[in-house]
Amino acid sequence: MQPALTVSDASLDQYIHTNFEIELLDSTSTFTEGPIWSPEGYYLFSDNTENTISKIEPGKPRQVYLPDSGCSQLKEDVLPEMKGSNGLGYDANGHLIICQHGNHDIARYDGKDIVPFITEYQNNPFNSPND
Repeated sequence: MQPALTVSDASLDQYIHTNFEIELLDSTSTFTEGPIWSPEGYYLFSDNTENTISKIEPGKPRQVYLPDSGCSQLKEDVLPEMKGSNGLGYDANGHLIICQHGNHDIARYDGKDIVPFITEYQNNPFNSPND
């Protein structure tokens, strides 16, 4: 059975397609955040509690795209349950931008390395960057 979609204002019909099907792509993740569609044609999302960014390509099962995506130094003082990455985005050069809970910064992934990009605001370190 498909979920019902209720559109309260018919003028939205030009923006919202109501003829669609919902498809379950993965049921093994624990706490997902930061979904983003890659220009290369795949879907990325953070699994915060697993400290990974996962990738789903059409017709393929979920795979780990980046391990240790939110916390590279597992310490007891970092958010023990919410240590992974959260919000994701792309910069103007196509590099993945990652909000990192455990590392307390915003990082950039260039296809090879995750490096800190913004680590503080007004000389104060971040607590846990989010979307």
